[in-house]
Amino acid sequence: PSSGMPRNMTGIAEKLSSAGYQTHFVGKWDVGMATHKHTPRGRGYGTSLCYFEHKNDYWTQKCEQSRCCKYNPEREPGQLDLDITDLWLNDGPATHLNGTDYEELIFQRRIEALIDAHDPTEPLFLFYAPHVAHSPLQVPQDQLAKFDFMTNDEGECASQTPYVMPGQPPSFKYRCRQQYRAMVN
Repeated sequence: PSSGMPRNMTGIAEKLSSAGYQTHFVGKWDVGMATHKHTPRGRGYGTSLCYFEHKNDYWTQKCEQSRCCKYNPEREPGQLDLDITDLWLNDGPATHLNGTDYEELIFQRRIEALIDAHDPTEPLFLFYAPHVAHSPLQVPQDQLAKFDFMTNDEGECASQTPYVMPGQPPSFKYRCRQQYRAMVN
């Protein structure tokens, strides 16, 4: 069940690529990585910038929840290995991007670069699957400040988000509704 979309299924990018479209994927993949055929490039996308797992840290791109995070022969069974970075450019790790900015801003710059470089006489298929609105609820301070007026938050989702932004002050008050609204604004 965690290996992804069956390999005998044809994806839209495979069809469009064979019809001459330039195809690109940016964002949350989360439909497989067991083999190259399960990845965006294996599914017909000419380029991709993505993360594979259910969620990762918006600031560091480190793994937050996954079966892959659990595999480390040096750790106790079941203990998460949160040192795994999950951000990929085409067929390899995007090490030059890891930890450089808020993930949605990294994705935005990639999308803008793809559009700017695209020849408008060629057909284009650009699929963007946003990380925004997925846990952990992390957001830049300037976006969060726009929703200071929001109150009456539940703390239930706080346990899924260890911190909201780098350098978060100890006095920071976790506000689920405000953070979520700031993320999707």
